[in-house]
Amino acid sequence: MLVVAAHVGDFVWRSAGSIAKYVREGHHVEVIVLSDGLVAEAAEYWKREGANEQEGALIRKQEGERAAEILLGSTENYHFLGWKDHPVILNEERMDILIGLIRDAQPDIILTHDLKRDLYNPDHGHVGEFVLEASCHARSTGRHDGHPRLTHVAPLFGFEAENPDICGFVPGIYIDITQDIEKKCEAMRAVQTQSKMYDKYLAKAAVRGREASARCGCKGCQYAEAFSLTGPIGHEGRFVW
Repeated sequence: MLVVAAHVGDFVWRSAGSIAKYVREGHHVEVIVLSDGLVAEAAEYWKREGANEQEGALIRKQEGERAAEILLGSTENYHFLGWKDHPVILNEERMDILIGLIRDAQPDIILTHDLKRDLYNPDHGHVGEFVLEASCHARSTGRHDGHPRLTHVAPLFGFEAENPDICGFVPGIYIDITQDIEKKCEAMRAVQTQSKMYDKYLAKAAVRGREASARCGCKGCQYAEAFSLTGPIGHEGRFVW
């Protein structure tokens, strides 16, 4: 499983439970974070006296690494690219970088941002589109870049937006993270520059858990993460419950 996030906190709030679940079950998981999110997603840091860009970028980077260690067991499969955010500049050179990382990871599935427009942070939707395009190029037979070609279509699943109703997010699949909620909580606590997100995403996981249990046949599910479907998926693999 490959997870691609626009900012440091995104992979934690939106998919930490699923990451922990797949690691616990023995699957290979890699995480790519494009930016530290210092401009748009570190409001609590900027309230500190003496806050500055150099210190803030280091703190955000360290928070992401701590969360990765909690979820993945190490930072070996955590790739932090260190680009600036708001906007995250997405160009041909950076497309080449992402294609190479996708080819090296050889993912069966990809988790990234929902393709619908996020009214509060346009980086999210733009990065989702960027990842979709990169995954298509990674399969190109005529692309010879020194990385092994991705020989299959890796389905994309979209993160739930912070404000799903306003952003048009529609759950396509629920992942039961009841056994892994403590890992998710531990990872969320590592991102202190966005500590106010903790209660919101814990409550969101509980709501999605009730929905998964009551409406989707996942009896006994207490906590879940929801993802949108970018395209049709076949009945193969493990990205169910």
